[in-house]
Amino acid sequence: PVSRNGEDGLEIEVREKTYLPPVLNPGFTIDGSQVGSIGFGIGGRVTWYDLGSPGSEVRVDIGVGQVNFARGEYFWRFRPNGWFLAPRGQADRTLLPLYLENERLAEYSFQNYGGGLDLGYNWGRLNELRVGFTSLWQRAALRTGISGLLPEPEGLSNSVGFRYVFDGAN
Repeated sequence: PVSRNGEDGLEIEVREKTYLPPVLNPGFTIDGSQVGSIGFGIGGRVTWYDLGSPGSEVRVDIGVGQVNFARGEYFWRFRPNGWFLAPRGQADRTLLPLYLENERLAEYSFQNYGGGLDLGYNWGRLNELRVGFTSLWQRAALRTGISGLLPEPEGLSNSVGFRYVFDGAN
C-alpha cells in the first residue's frame, strides 16, 4: 500500500523479463486407417528460448503410443543475421501391422537411433533453408505373426538433405 496526497493506493512496479519461460505444446494422434485397430498417441514439444545466444532454441519432442519417439534439436543462431547450426538426435519406434483383407498377418517394429547436423539460414519469421547430414542406425524386426513377409534389415543409414520451409501459418 502507498499513500499519496492523503489517498491510499497500490503501487505496481513493472519489470521487463530478460528471458522467456519454456513453452509446452501438447499434441495427440488418432489413427483409424487399419480395419478393427485404432492407434492412439500422445506427446508434445517443450521449447526453451534464447539459450546460448539470442534467437537460439532447444526443442525436445516426446511421444508415446503407436509411435514412440524422443527427438531433440539445439537451434543455435551463431550470427545475428540469420545463420544457424542445428545439431539433433532422435530415437523412435513405429509399429506396422500387416493385413490381408481383414486378417492380421503380422506386426513389425521399425526402430531408428541417431542424429545429425544442419547448417542453415533463416530470414524473417517465415523462411528457412537448411542443408545437413543425418546418420541413423535402423532396424526392422518381426514382433508377431508370420515371418518372411517383409525383410528384416539392420544397419547404418547415412543421408544428406536439403530443405526449404515457408511457414505462413498463424
